[in-house]
Amino acid sequence: MLATLVGLSMLLALVGGTATLAGCLLARRLRARQARRHPAQAAVRERTRQARRMAAEWPLLAQTLGLGYRDQWTRQHRFPAAEFVADDQGVTATVAALAGAGLADYQRAASYLADTWGCVTVRAEQPAPGLIRLRGLRRDPLLAPARVDLSGMAPASLTSWWLGWAEDSQPVFIRSAEVSGMVVAGLAGFGKTMLIAHLLGQLAPSPAVQFVLVDGKGGPDYDRLTSRAWLAAKDDLDQVREVLRRVHRLMLDRQRASPRS
Repeated sequence: MLATLVGLSMLLALVGGTATLAGCLLARRLRARQARRHPAQAAVRERTRQARRMAAEWPLLAQTLGLGYRDQWTRQHRFPAAEFVADDQGVTATVAALAGAGLADYQRAASYLADTWGCVTVRAEQPAPGLIRLRGLRRDPLLAPARVDLSGMAPASLTSWWLGWAEDSQPVFIRSAEVSGMVVAGLAGFGKTMLIAHLLGQLAPSPAVQFVLVDGKGGPDYDRLTSRAWLAAKDDLDQVREVLRRVHRLMLDRQRASPRS
C-alpha cells in the first residue's frame, strides 16, 4: 500500500511537472506570437519590466555605490528613493537628493551606473531642490542615423520647428516666431539640403505657409516642392529677377497695408 502511494505521488509529481513545463513553453510561444503581431505593445511591456527590475535592484545598487548614508542609531543604510521610466532610448531615473547622495555624488557614480544599466552614458542634473534626474542612454543619439517619417499633417503651431535630437535624446526645437531670417551655412556634403528639406517637409502641409524657391544650382533638389511653392526659379537669371521683383512688391504692399504706429 505504501509503495502504491509513493508511486502515485511520484506519478502525480511527474505529470504536474510536465504540465507546468508545457504551460511555460506554450505561454512563451504565445508571448512571442503576440510580440510579432503587436510589436509596439510588446515593447511597452518590455520597458515596464525593465523599469520594475531596476527599481527592485536600486536599494542594493545605491548601497554598493555608497549613495546615501548610514543611520547612526539603527546602523542601516538609508538609500535615496527612486522612480524609473524606461523608453526606447534608455532609462530616466528621478531620485532623491539627500546626505551622501547629492548631485556631485551621482555625477561621480555615473560611469558605474552606466555599466550596471547597460548604457553608453548616464547624465545627472538637478531640475529642482531635492530631486536629481539621471538620464541613461543605450546608444549615442548624435551618432545613430536619424530617420524622419513626416506625417503630412499641418503642424499644430508655427512658433517653432523640430530640428532633431539633443545629446540626451530630448527633441530640439528652433524658434520661428518673430524671426525674420535664418542662414544655413556649411561645406558641400554636410547636410544643408537635407536640413532645408526637413524644414520644408514640416511646413508644407500648413496652408498658412508660402514658399518662394530660388535654387541657384539649378538641380533637382526642390523639384517636388515646385508645385507647392507660390513662386519658384532655378539658375535662369531672368526668372530669378522676376521672382525677386514680385516678392519685393508683396513686401511693399504689406508695409503699406500694415497699421502705422
